[in-house]
Parts: sequence; structure tokens; C-alpha cells
Amino acid sequence: MVQQFNLLIDGVWQEASDKATFERRSPYNRDVLASYANGTREDADQAILAARRSFDNGVWRNLPVAKRTALLKRVAGRLRQAVDEIGLGVTAEIGQPVGKGMTLSAADFIVYYMQSWRSICVYCDV
Repeated sequence: MVQQFNLLIDGVWQEASDKATFERRSPYNRDVLASYANGTREDADQAILAARRSFDNGVWRNLPVAKRTALLKRVAGRLRQAVDEIGLGVTAEIGQPVGKGMTLSAADFIVYYMQSWRSICVYCDV
């Protein structure tokens, strides 16, 4: 079964406005791995406006650094928990040898920047 991925715009998963999709194939055997919504310029404009609204009025902007840090720690932890599954997906999609490095690096970057906030955010409520 081919997995279908849609666009996340303004908190809602949706098809591309023109319903167009594209397939991702395995470089190894050319099997279809997934189908993705092929967003249009209008979809991109909608997403950009939603992101701006979310930044201006959303929770994240006013969330204390300590709470942001706790949330990002959870994200990094979930990446580490799913490292095997994500590693297999990366291998299937780009033909990279099975490995965990890219996923663990992403988790490490999240933790690194999360810790950096604490050292540079002098006036934040850490």
C-alpha cells in the first residue's frame, strides 16, 4: 500500500488545491514508496499567510523559553525512539545504506539549539 502525504496548511492536512500529486520511487527497484500532494503557488501562498498569522498570534511566540525547551526535548526524544523506522525510510527513499546517523543528527541539532537558547537568552524567563 502506497502511503499518501498531504499538505499541512493552517493546521489542516489537505490535498493540493488542484489535486495534483507526485510519486516517490525507490532508487533501488523503482517501486512507488509514497505519493505526495504537489502544492501549487496558491497553496504556498496560503501556507505562508497561515505561518505569518501563527507567528504573530500563535502560542509559540509567547511561550516561555523553558516550555519551548521542554517541547523540543520531547521532539528530540521521539526522533530517537523512531530512529530505526526513519532510517529504513531514508534508505528506501534515497538509497543510502541503512543507518541512523541522519535522524540522530537531527535530534542532536534540536538539543544543541535548545541548549543554546539558554546561554544567549539573557532576558528570557528560563
